Amino acid sequence: MESQLIENRHIRVFISSTFRDMQDERDFLMKYTFPRLKKLAGERDVLLTELDLRWGITEEESRAGKVVEICLKEIEQSIPFFIGIIGNRYGWIPRKEDLRDGYSVRFPQLDQYLANGWSVTEMEMQYGVLQRDTDMHAYFYIKRNENHQDCDYPEALSKLKTQVQENDRY
Repeated sequence: MESQLIENRHIRVFISSTFRDMQDERDFLMKYTFPRLKKLAGERDVLLTELDLRWGITEEESRAGKVVEICLKEIEQSIPFFIGIIGNRYGWIPRKEDLRDGYSVRFPQLDQYLANGWSVTEMEMQYGVLQRDTDMHAYFYIKRNENHQDCDYPEALSKLKTQVQENDRY
């Protein structure tokens, strides 16, 4: 894998989190962290691209049921680079009706993800990192928040946080 990264000189980093409670963290990454990393990478003739899908999915694509597929495709193109940020929200849990017909052709595991009742954010983290056996350059950050009023799906969120914390590979 690393020889391919050196050969094509392009690093794509996928950023996964819920949007509503992680705006400040994502903004910090976009304004401060990634510009510095891009500068360092550029000095080494490496192109660094951050994938923050807050602006990457159109309303039309969303209405067409393509949100989850777009996220998983972008993750595939970013492997092995992944950043997961977990805050106080679990996020949107799609139903089968929210996905376009034929979604399981490319991503057969989506049926199981839907059956598990996972949010899109958990699907990204499971698909991108937690269910992979390959070496990853993945980092997870869990934001401590004492105010649990905005917490949606607290049990699912707690389970995801525990799984990330107990995984010693990342």
